[in-house]
Amino acid sequence: GEAGAILAGDALLNSAMENLMLSIKGENINAKTKAARLIMEAAGPMGMIGGQSLDIIGADDSDSLNIMYAMKTGALIKGAVLAGGILGGCSKKDEIALSKYADNLGCAFQIKDDILDVVGKTESIGKPTGSDTRNKKSTYTSVYGVVGAKDMLLEKVDDAISYLMEIEGNTEFLKALAVHIGNREE
Repeated sequence: GEAGAILAGDALLNSAMENLMLSIKGENINAKTKAARLIMEAAGPMGMIGGQSLDIIGADDSDSLNIMYAMKTGALIKGAVLAGGILGGCSKKDEIALSKYADNLGCAFQIKDDILDVVGKTESIGKPTGSDTRNKKSTYTSVYGVVGAKDMLLEKVDDAISYLMEIEGNTEFLKALAVHIGNREE
């Protein structure tokens, strides 16, 4: 039932944090601790959980929509990207560029979700198409239309990739990830 599902989610989240913290040992403790903190914050009340709460309440304008999306999947993507950069020894300058990359990538992911809810195939996206409209959810497609959302998606993907140009290391995987998110069909 619903209560069991909520408790299972709580238990899984706590187990993930427990495992993350218990795995911190050996060299580079400060970077590992900072990366773990980023992941925990991304999943917490100012990240995914907070964003999901806003989603339940419902965004009623484009500003609320942007905040909700930045907190939901955006926070998780940003936490993962920054944790990887920090564990890889990136500079503060690169960390700032990675942060901007991840902000744009998280938004692009959510915009693509909104587009797929309108034009995707139910069997590909894993939920009935049009469910956001039926549930009267505010989305990029409901606020800007499908064409406007597609334009914004391309802009976010291009912006994400442009921030990678500021990083000195190899960013080919991150570039490919941005392109994939923009082109995905599920």
